[in-house]
Amino acid sequence: MTSMDNVLQLALDPITQFAALVLVLVFARALVRGKPTQRFLVHIAFFVILTILLVGNDVAPWTAGRR
Repeated sequence: MTSMDNVLQLALDPITQFAALVLVLVFARALVRGKPTQRFLVHIAFFVILTILLVGNDVAPWTAGRR
C-alpha cells in the first residue's frame, strides 16, 4: 500500500471527514466573528456539507434509528 493509498483511505473515513469539517467550521467562525450574516451563511454551509457527508456514507439523517 502506497502513501497515496493511505491518504485516500484516511480521506474517505467518515470520522476524519467529520473532524475536518468541524475544524473548518471553527476556523470559519473565527474569520466571521462579529458579522452575523456571514456567520449564518457559514452555519448553512456546515449543515449542507454535513448532510452530504452523511448521505455519502449511507447515513440518512431524516430516518429514525434502527432498534
